[in-house]
Order: sequence, then structure tokens, then C-alpha cells
Amino acid sequence: MTETDPYGWRMTSAGLALIASAITSNTPIGIATLVLGDGGGTVPPASATGIVNEVWRGPVSTVRRAPDNPLLVEVQAVVPVAAGPFVIREAAILSADGTPLALCRRSDLYKGGPAETHTIDLLARIAVSDAAVIDMTVDSGTYATLMAVSAAISDHANSRNHPDATETAKGFTRLATVAEARSGQLATVAVHPAGLKAALTDLVNAAPGALDTLGELAAALGNDASFAATVANQLALKAPLSSPALTGTPTAPTPAAGDSSTRLATTEFVSAAAAAVSWSPHYISGLLLSVTATAVTVGTGGARDVADSTNLRLMSPLTGTLQASGGWAAGAGASKLDTGSRATNTWYHVYLIGGAGQPTDILFSVSLSPAIPAGYTVRRRVGSVLTDGGGNIVPIINHVGGHITWGTPRIDLSGAPPGNLVLSVPPGVRCYARGIIQIQNSFNTPLIRPTDAAASSLYGGSFWIASIAGSGPWSCITDAARQIHISNANYAGLSTDAYLDPREGY
Repeated sequence: MTETDPYGWRMTSAGLALIASAITSNTPIGIATLVLGDGGGTVPPASATGIVNEVWRGPVSTVRRAPDNPLLVEVQAVVPVAAGPFVIREAAILSADGTPLALCRRSDLYKGGPAETHTIDLLARIAVSDAAVIDMTVDSGTYATLMAVSAAISDHANSRNHPDATETAKGFTRLATVAEARSGQLATVAVHPAGLKAALTDLVNAAPGALDTLGELAAALGNDASFAATVANQLALKAPLSSPALTGTPTAPTPAAGDSSTRLATTEFVSAAAAAVSWSPHYISGLLLSVTATAVTVGTGGARDVADSTNLRLMSPLTGTLQASGGWAAGAGASKLDTGSRATNTWYHVYLIGGAGQPTDILFSVSLSPAIPAGYTVRRRVGSVLTDGGGNIVPIINHVGGHITWGTPRIDLSGAPPGNLVLSVPPGVRCYARGIIQIQNSFNTPLIRPTDAAASSLYGGSFWIASIAGSGPWSCITDAARQIHISNANYAGLSTDAYLDPREGY
């Protein structure tokens, strides 16, 4: 072998002699140790008979006959993490008695030290004349090489000597037949996809695609774990078919106009039927007023509009706000003043308004010719309210029709009668007012009459209010300026307690 021979393993003269002796004496040779060296800093010459500079030695892990060549012996060893650092340039395999059987020269191979957590798994393949003389046993305390582990795993994988699987431990098991998977009786076999699919197909049993999973079924039941109880409770709330007693706000199809069958008559049908009935001219009924400090509620009722062309109905009470500012808006609780803002000591007329396709609503205005909101075409005045010095609505009691009683009597005179006296009644309309008068001198009987002769003629001219212990009730028709005429009293106190509003003409 020359210095230019390639790297690799070669048998030593001592190794060849030892093998020849083993063949003659039929005594196996034990392989025990792998020695590594760094060649003293360079690859040793091919003529070297031993390790030039040893850096590590250790036991071999595996010795076996090469599976692909019976004259090759494979020797494997693991260089542990703790060894190093050093560079491997030479190696030797020693027999159990320390004889170098084979030497190797190679290119530099770096082995890191402990800090580098670096192991090396070395495999030597050496040719011998008879591999049978090599003892294949090694020290069981050495490292397990990759080759040894792989062989052990392969042997294990090819073996069927394994325990059966249980519900708590892994092991061998067999696959269930489709029939066994469907029956679901065995606990010692595994289900394969075909068997699982067959069992699931039996479960689905041709259910529609939208209901063939548990998730879809749960969603269809509203994800209600107590679905049966929920349905039973809901059914218990339903009215019976025979003589049902309905509550809440039941609805039904509206029959055609003129239907005289036994179908349910909805409020829509009744309203349409009532609208088809022509009321008498100037008709008004209900629509009583109730007030708070800033709002007016108009009660249910109906009336012909001011032009006697349309029936206006209010099927439920409707409240409107006499707003401090802002414009009119439709619906309950909304602002209802046609223009401007709420003022103090001011009369506001209350109107019912309507129009084609529009719900009946209410409107407040200081005018007897109000600005009706867009979409509304007809109106009817149903009363009036008065604000006080703070801008709040003065309390009233609307007993029936246009009969209004003040919550507190209004003192309209305290002193010498002025002749024509303005009363606490709505402006622009003629009302029938009544109250109490008290005079300073009981010998003077006051004269109270309407301001115009036409109204006075209804009573046969002027009429007198008799004095009863210096006071007594009075009643009289006002003019459109809210006035009556009072005379023949030096000093008087007069209150307006109530009035009758005809609620027509506007």
C-alpha cells in the first residue's frame, strides 16, 4: 500500500495472523474496542502499523455479519458527548486481547466537546477470510447504535408476538367486519372506515341532506335540549278550536267589503264599513280632552270634518305635545303645534285631522284656519286649551261633549263692571258660559246679557240675575271675542266656572 492509497479500513498483519490462528484452532475472536487518533496533526501514512496519536478509545456497540456480504464484518461504536473536542484522522479496531485487527486512515472529521452536545456514530466494515471466526457478542452496557436500534425495531415490526389491545392499553387488534361494525356488540375489534360508513348510513336512513347530521338536527330543533317540553308548553298556550278565548292582539285576514259571511270581522273591516256610513251633518261624538302641563290627549270618538265631506275617527286615545319649539310630527306623543312655539296666556285650538291614506291625527293651532300638515286635507275642531303665565296648560275637566269645567274657577272680574267683559272661554267661537257673581251692594241687581241684540233676542231682550244674599249664579252666551255685557252694579266679583263649547264650524 503506498502513500497515495485511498482512505479506508485495512487488516493489519497481526489481525490476519490472529484470524488464521482462530480458523486453525476453531477459537472465535472477540472484538472489544475502537481507538481513535488525530495522526499527530495530519493523516498518518498508509504504512502505519498502529495509532500515531490516540485521542479516544471506547467499547464497540454492535458487531454483526454484513447482510449483503458474508465476508464483511460490520463494527459500530458511539463516541459520546463527553469526548472531545478533537479531529479524527485515524482509527483502529482491537480484539479482546488488545491486538489491532484493522486500521483506518481518513480525511479530517471534527468531534465537538461537551458544550456542543455532539455524538458520533461510527461504522467500520472490514473484510475477513472467514467471518464465522468473529464473535458477534458485545458488552450490553455500551451505547445502542442507530444500526442496532434499527435492527431491533425491524425485528420487532416483523414479529407478531405482541399483546392484544384493550380499552386501557395499546396492542394488536383486528378489524371488524361490516356486519360487526353495524351490530356494535364487540369491544375487542377496531372499526374501519367502510364499517363506520355503513353504520352511519343505517343511522341516517335516507334522511334529507339538510337533516342528515346531528348539527343540522340540533339547529332544526332550535338547539333546545328540552324541545319536547318546549313544544308541549307552547301547545298549552294555544286556544282551542272550539270557543277559543283569545288574548293579546290577535289578527285575522280582513274580509272583502260587504262580506256578510260568518268570518271574523277585523277592526280594519269594521272601520271600512263604518267609513261607508254617512254621518249626519256636523256630527261629533266623544273626542273628550284631558290635559297635563304640556300635553293634550284626545279620547276616542268621531266627527264629520268642517266641510261635512269626510268622517274622521279616532279608534284609540291619542296624545300630542304642545311643544316649546319645533314643528308638527305625526304619531302618538309627538309635537302637534302647527307653527311657532308654546306661549304664555294663550289659547290653542285642538283639531282632528285626516287625509287619504293618512291615519287620523291631532293638531294644535292659535288659528281657526290652521296650517294643515302635508298629506292631510280635512279637519274638525274638537276643543281648545289655555296656557298660564308659566306656559303650562291650565287644568280642565271635559265631562261630556263640549262641556268644560275649569279645574279652578277663573276670576274674570273684580271691580266695577266695564260694560263688555272678556271671559275665560275659547276665542273665535260662541260659547255658553256660566259661573258665580258677587256684588258689593245687595240692593243693586246686576244686568248680564249677550253683547249683540241678535243673541239677546233669544232671551226676549235683557235679563236679570237676582241677588241672593249679595251673590248668585249667572250664565250667558259669549260673542266671538269672548265677551258678555254686564251693568247696574257698583262693584262686583265674577268667576267663570264652566262653558259649553259647540265644537262646530271650524
